[in-house]
Amino acid sequence: MSLKDFAYKLKEDAKQNGVGHALSLGANEALMRETLPIVRHLQTPIWEANADVVLVLDACRIDLWREVVDKDDAYEWSVGSASPEWINETFADRHQSHWKRAGYVTANPFSGKQPHSIALLEDSVYPLQDRGLGYLDEVWRDAWPMSEELATVDPRTVTDRALWAYQRQAELGMDTLVVHYMQPHMPFRSHP
Repeated sequence: MSLKDFAYKLKEDAKQNGVGHALSLGANEALMRETLPIVRHLQTPIWEANADVVLVLDACRIDLWREVVDKDDAYEWSVGSASPEWINETFADRHQSHWKRAGYVTANPFSGKQPHSIALLEDSVYPLQDRGLGYLDEVWRDAWPMSEELATVDPRTVTDRALWAYQRQAELGMDTLVVHYMQPHMPFRSHP
């Protein structure tokens, strides 16, 4: 399917079923079913970084990133356009040699549930807690705020828990520590 055909298909779907449906259809076809393979080859698994610590800034747009970081080569394209897909791709069997000796400290509640969208994927890694990661700390399970005003985990709590794990890296048998922040994802802490 050409890009022109793909755009036409989405336009027609939006007319019949609404924009939301067309966007879901587009994401599904372009990213999960590889209708547009050019999108897939730009994505980089975090394991290719060969780093001691990998920071995941959930929903960080490139324009926001560039406001803070002056290097274009300091980021990689994600293996998923949404958390469920990212988790499923990152902890897939083909990367087992990496995540078996990795720690994952996460504020992302998708680590603990299998969303309906994962049913579209052939191999699911859910539930992640049964996957056999070297170390898993789902910070959101006990650090979700009691206040409904700001429904997200405080990034300072994630940092504290990540530092604790990093200081015990050898004891916990980790080669890599993946720290998954929900910020700069909505709700924005400065504007709940």
